[in-house]
Amino acid sequence: MLREEYKDSSNPYVVIAIVGMGGVGKTTLAQLLYHDDRVKKHFELKSWVDNSERFDISMATQAVLTAVTDDHPASQSSSYDNKDLDWLQNRLKENPNTISNIVSIKLEGCKYCQSLPALGELPSLKTLYIKQLDGIVSVRKEFYGTNGKFASLESLSFSLMSAWKEWNSTGVEVKDGVFPKLQELCISDCDRLITVDLPSDLLSLTKLLVIGRTKEAIIQSLLPRTQVLHHLEVGKCKKPKEVLQTVDCNGVKSMNEALERSETCVLPHSSVSSKNSFPAEFLSASLTHIEIKNCQNLESFPLHSLPNLMHLYLVECENLKHIKVAKNSFSLGSLFIKGCPNFTSFNEGRLKTPNLNSLTVEDCEKLTKLPEQMPYLLQSLKQLQIIKCPKVESSPEGGLPSNLNGLSVSNCSALIKDLIKNQIKWKLKELQALEYFDIRDESDANVELFPKDDLLPSKLTSLCIGPLASLKELDMKQLQRLTSLKSLGIQSCPKLATLKIDTALGAPTLPKLRSLFIKDCRDFTSFPEGGLNAPNLNSLTVERCENLKNLPEQMHNLLPLAC
Repeated sequence: MLREEYKDSSNPYVVIAIVGMGGVGKTTLAQLLYHDDRVKKHFELKSWVDNSERFDISMATQAVLTAVTDDHPASQSSSYDNKDLDWLQNRLKENPNTISNIVSIKLEGCKYCQSLPALGELPSLKTLYIKQLDGIVSVRKEFYGTNGKFASLESLSFSLMSAWKEWNSTGVEVKDGVFPKLQELCISDCDRLITVDLPSDLLSLTKLLVIGRTKEAIIQSLLPRTQVLHHLEVGKCKKPKEVLQTVDCNGVKSMNEALERSETCVLPHSSVSSKNSFPAEFLSASLTHIEIKNCQNLESFPLHSLPNLMHLYLVECENLKHIKVAKNSFSLGSLFIKGCPNFTSFNEGRLKTPNLNSLTVEDCEKLTKLPEQMPYLLQSLKQLQIIKCPKVESSPEGGLPSNLNGLSVSNCSALIKDLIKNQIKWKLKELQALEYFDIRDESDANVELFPKDDLLPSKLTSLCIGPLASLKELDMKQLQRLTSLKSLGIQSCPKLATLKIDTALGAPTLPKLRSLFIKDCRDFTSFPEGGLNAPNLNSLTVERCENLKNLPEQMHNLLPLAC
């Protein structure tokens, strides 16, 4: 499909691929589209090649050659064979305005392809994506072409190459590098790959991803080749500590030296040998972003060892117990902890991260307390999410930071009960920066009435309620005090029957409300008589409320209506 981009763009038209299962007419549809007079004028040359049944690089090249030149197989003499791939490629190179302008190639699912074409011959190629070529066992010097380099390539990806065993560059000799402009290299789920031999350094590489059942030798081959790496992602590496030990390659004395150049480290499915803490020799003071997933032996994380760390993600580390902070960590901006069932504390209760902007703690069943003294130690905190932490039973000591902008309490029954019962201690009403509040519990926190007694600040703009299994009534008097409320969502409150509006106040009930969403409220039967008294409401969604008898009156301001 052809989509028109911005008129002032240097390339105002882009092609959107039509993809899907075979035999449903994708090729026919595409041909009809390209032959339409309104589309035809945007393309000088066209060639159709069907390789859905069998990939034949000679046939594909010959089809393109026939379309862009005057060479037709029937008219050629018998002095050469049009099936000769070298001849076909040489003929194409004689037409510089055709193949040489290709900037992006995607090769996927060509199961009969046993060797890669000389893609290094394409001087303008910037993006190369190779996926699921099951016949490829080795990538050799032919891949680079006679030039021996990919002059413009910026992004290279190999994925799901089930038979690929080696990347061998023997015989390739280029002084200024085979990938002088390569910025991103991804090798994903190529589980048989055991050898990567590049002839030169990756001078421009900033992002390296080696994902899947990673062989340590692959990482050891690639990391020393980098000079300006900022993002490193390694998957399912059994011995990350060993990977970072001494290697001598092009003057790089160790993997640590290579890692020190990076700013991001992602380690899914890693095994750390130390049982007490993350190995200090594995950490670089320059790291700004760390993700650790499924690291079963990790018990503590030394945040104090990383003065430049800005983002920390700890996911499904079964034995993680605590985070150590010996002094203020001024750089940390976001902390995400999920699926760590033995996590119990933040640095003995106090998280000294004055510039922390976002904190999420999810599915940590042994955590009993939130960080203490948040107004003083977490003065910059704007987003706080507490999800599925059943043993957190009370508000944080000292209250919440005054700059908090968004608060989500989900599936924490004890905490929700405390919030409703001890709202003076929570001091939510004093949080004048709070704009978003989300409260939900899929078990039963026994909340029948919400909100209660000036619980929420008047400047709240978005409120999401539910699931709350016991909720029977929304206190509309309290909601009417939320004069800035623009969005109200109510979901999975099966006992909620109606919204009761107090019209005695005279003024509009919800003067700024623009969106109302009600879903999966089994007993919800009616809106208030006389309408919602929300003059600016323009979006109403009611979904799976099977007992609803009527829609609200005065819906003339509504734009979209979904039921």
